[in-house]
Amino acid sequence: TCKDAKQGARSVIVGILLGIPSVSIFLTLGLLLWVLYQRPELTSVTDGVPPEESMTIFLHYILTQIPPGVRGLMMAGLFAAGLSSLNSAINAMSAAFISDLYEPIMTRRRGKPLPEQHLVRVGQIGVIAGGIVLGLFACVCIFWKNSNNDTLIVFALSVMSFAYAGLIGVFFCALLTKRGSSASVIAALIVGFVWMLMTQRFVYDAIPRIHGPRIEYFYGINFTWKLTIGVLLSTSVCALGRPQSKASIAAPEAA
Repeated sequence: TCKDAKQGARSVIVGILLGIPSVSIFLTLGLLLWVLYQRPELTSVTDGVPPEESMTIFLHYILTQIPPGVRGLMMAGLFAAGLSSLNSAINAMSAAFISDLYEPIMTRRRGKPLPEQHLVRVGQIGVIAGGIVLGLFACVCIFWKNSNNDTLIVFALSVMSFAYAGLIGVFFCALLTKRGSSASVIAALIVGFVWMLMTQRFVYDAIPRIHGPRIEYFYGINFTWKLTIGVLLSTSVCALGRPQSKASIAAPEAA
């Protein structure tokens, strides 16, 4: 809905500012729950016994300390917040697939624009497919999370680093250099993903030949260092491409 770059930049800044209050609320809730369960002498509400897993402490508090009526409202709010975020992500995935891949390819093949009703139908199918893919990935993440001892926030950030390793590298290359091409961008995204995949602990456990103290130490470092190396690799790969000249870009358009 942004008509120019200035409106786009303004929307990004406004989105960040609007997210600050919600983040502050969750941080405040986390601090108060820590006081409630770690310093029980300051309160008379709880015996200071938190749940076994810290990532379920908020749900534990809702189920054990909140009155029944308010408890139901809070649970409904949690489900509504989760579904709203999930729905927007699935819709964005389907819209990006339609606008960036399906519509340009099919329009080029047909030689004429696709009807709006057809695009809406394909978008609906894309939403269903995106939901199925995310559901399967969530099932994989359950077993993935149970196979290590990382906290939920560390696990979530490490999963996102699979995409960030390549995306940040492409961003740095576009921002700091004048190099890069379509092929090098795709290669950089693949290199970033493969690098993060190869640095996972289950890869080390699955390949006995690489076992050793130095290699084991590398696989034990924090994911942020692995992400940093992945960004450097993807940036280097993206910079290998030579950008097209303005004459070569204008030639097909003139034809």
